[in-house]
Amino acid sequence: MIRSAAAFVVLVAIAVTLWHQHDRHTSVTSSINRGGEDSPSATFPARSTVLVYVTPWNTDGFSRTLEYHAKLNYVSPAWHSARYDENKYHLVHSAERNQTWLDALARIPRDQRPHLVPRVVLDGLDTHELSALVYDQESTRATKFASMLVDACRKLQYDGVVLDVATLLPHLNPVLEVVGKTLHAANFKLFISVSPMGAGAEPGDVIAALADYVDGFSLMAYDYSTARRRIGPNAPLPWVEEHIERLCPPPPAPCDHLLVGLNFYGMQAEIDVMSGQPTKFDPVRGGDVARVLAEAKSWTRSWDEDAAEDVIQAQIDAKSAALIWYPTARSMQMRLDVARRAGASIAIWEAGQGTDELWNAL
Repeated sequence: MIRSAAAFVVLVAIAVTLWHQHDRHTSVTSSINRGGEDSPSATFPARSTVLVYVTPWNTDGFSRTLEYHAKLNYVSPAWHSARYDENKYHLVHSAERNQTWLDALARIPRDQRPHLVPRVVLDGLDTHELSALVYDQESTRATKFASMLVDACRKLQYDGVVLDVATLLPHLNPVLEVVGKTLHAANFKLFISVSPMGAGAEPGDVIAALADYVDGFSLMAYDYSTARRRIGPNAPLPWVEEHIERLCPPPPAPCDHLLVGLNFYGMQAEIDVMSGQPTKFDPVRGGDVARVLAEAKSWTRSWDEDAAEDVIQAQIDAKSAALIWYPTARSMQMRLDVARRAGASIAIWEAGQGTDELWNAL
């Protein structure tokens, strides 16, 4: 037991600092220099937009969005994908729509109800079909695609869509311009979900070119360590600030088209104590964290100053340990403050993963 406990202590020290050794970030807060609350360069919107995603695989999110609807402007269920078949685009159900939840949402008074803007992914289009959409010089396919979205919004009583383009944003500008114009002409909203690494060399220019046609860009500002295939924090604050700086106009202009992503989930690394090597690194929900800590032989929580995230170190048994990076009210408030100083809004992934602490911090 002494040998295992010692190995655990060493393991924690190594793992918590691992990401710093490989990719240390210098905080860019001062270089952004958007100012504090009393600074004239700071822009604090009276009410920022709050968009939250809800997924069929974490069904608690449906009840959460009803309970906390007064905090939300838009709700985006992950239900749909786009497909091209028989010379037409189709909106297909990638998951069954939750009609009970839709009925409950409809009973909320219209002026208090969050707008319904389901997510649409492009994974139903193969490489050839995507290329045909992107490189169509006459925008015939873009017009068909946009008309399909309008028809679907009318039929299904949506207020618009969140189009998940991930890393394709720089290639889809002409398409998104057509889609945005068509949806807006029919009084529907268009949000674009983009990857931090997928905005191109000059992402701010890409977003500025589309600002008149898109209601908001949902930046997936999380999965930092998993994208680098190593354990570590989920959304280091300097990294989030860096992307806000890249995507926003210079102050004092507000960054009112950006929705900064907030993760309501954590990441858990399972560690073999004897070897010191991680065996798994997976997403974890608030309820899962509570169960791990209840079953652990011992655990501690510390604050990572560089990442501005909490990290939990838990000894499960003599052979295994866990390192958990999970958002708290403190870490979330720091990200909310950064977004507000930039004049940006927020997008939460996702409703079914958060705790009461996180919801109350909004």
